[in-house]
Amino acid sequence: MLFCLWQSNAFYPFLRGSVIPFVVLRDMKSCIFDNLNKAANKSGQFQKMIESFQAINKVEVQLKQNLKAIEKAKRILLFQFIQ
Repeated sequence: MLFCLWQSNAFYPFLRGSVIPFVVLRDMKSCIFDNLNKAANKSGQFQKMIESFQAINKVEVQLKQNLKAIEKAKRILLFQFIQ
């Protein structure tokens, strides 16, 4: 829940500080409790959102693995060229 709030910039309106932004604990608690109530009232929608988020996360992990494999292939090609 907390990660979802952070990803959706739910804490952005509560940021304080000009050099180092921070959130006051009281504001964070109120934001969390408000959104927990929303999630409890719409539990079906919340569960679907979590499942969608997990599916997107799996795709992201796979894409990152593919990018690592591409970088490794590039390094191998360059290493072979240098030798």
